[in-house]
Amino acid sequence: MELFLYDFEGNELGTADKIISSYRNLCFNGIGSSEFHIDTQDPLACIIAENDYLILEQDGVFQDIVVGHKTEEDFTIYCRSLSWLLSKMIVPPQSLSGSAKALAQTLLKSSYGCAVSLGNVADLSASSSFESNRVTLLSDSLKNCLDLVNGGHSVRFSHEDKKFYLDILKGENMDLYLCEDEETLESFTTEKDLLDLSNSFSYQMHFPVISTWNVYNNSPSLVNNKASNFGKCYRVTNAGDGVTRFGYTWENGDYIYCKNEDGKWKKSLSVPDPIYVYVPDTTVSDKYKWFSISSGSTKEEGRASLSELIIKRKFSVTPKNILFSRDYRLGDFVTVQYKTNGKIKTSLCQVTDIVLSRDNLKTIENPTLKEV
Repeated sequence: MELFLYDFEGNELGTADKIISSYRNLCFNGIGSSEFHIDTQDPLACIIAENDYLILEQDGVFQDIVVGHKTEEDFTIYCRSLSWLLSKMIVPPQSLSGSAKALAQTLLKSSYGCAVSLGNVADLSASSSFESNRVTLLSDSLKNCLDLVNGGHSVRFSHEDKKFYLDILKGENMDLYLCEDEETLESFTTEKDLLDLSNSFSYQMHFPVISTWNVYNNSPSLVNNKASNFGKCYRVTNAGDGVTRFGYTWENGDYIYCKNEDGKWKKSLSVPDPIYVYVPDTTVSDKYKWFSISSGSTKEEGRASLSELIIKRKFSVTPKNILFSRDYRLGDFVTVQYKTNGKIKTSLCQVTDIVLSRDNLKTIENPTLKEV
């Protein structure tokens, strides 16, 4: 193993090849982490201790940002994958739908912070969506969009033009069975988790003022008891000597808004206070309505949050006779056959994470698979 250290301009600052131990957690659609232990007297330790904004590259394959270090019996280097940069970028409120490429382009173009360009984009034919009326982290927004289509992403640094690029990834359908009979499975653990399970949600809805409403001319044209009125708010103008509409007498500076799904307009003397909206799952009886509190402020954001609040099933696997990068990669789809409670089961799974660790020249790889 060999480590190369660069600054953000691509200048090489040092190398190290005497690695005591290493740990790496690779994520297909998220932010990975890594940790390296070297001798305290290694020249690389001094460079890292005295500089910030550093890229650590392992064997010309993995690229990370150095986020910290600690000196004890040895020198520990803490890193995050370059995708961590996306958590330092923000995107304004917007509503999008379309292909993964179109969404990634729009989110990246509208973002603030860092300097990341769109790189290679895999052909993810399924459409995705994103909607938020608040500022969000690019890392969260992109992850949510790609989760919907089983896509992934990574950020890389190009030594050719000294720039960061965001790549959109797609897993391949592999003709690979992980099972004892094929001698490709040494051990595995299965997990089932209902802790976060929800099918209903509540969110806090605000009333941002869309525009002014000319009450005398009814412009823009408003109609009472219309479902699409829900959540809208306008400031009243041109009220004259007290014009009456929708059962209210209006004055300049009043606010007209709708807080119920029946679409009935109401009057307020100031910007209406936020309200909590409760959205139950209407397909199940009350005993099965499990609520969560969405951090979003729209019904669409609340529904999107439910995609993560499901029964989580995953497999932690120790493979045998197969190797990461040679036989499979992050995001690939493989078949796992296993025995549980006296039964043989087969599941199609996607490789979402991989832990690669090395100590005393022994390398161990443990992929985590999500049932599709």
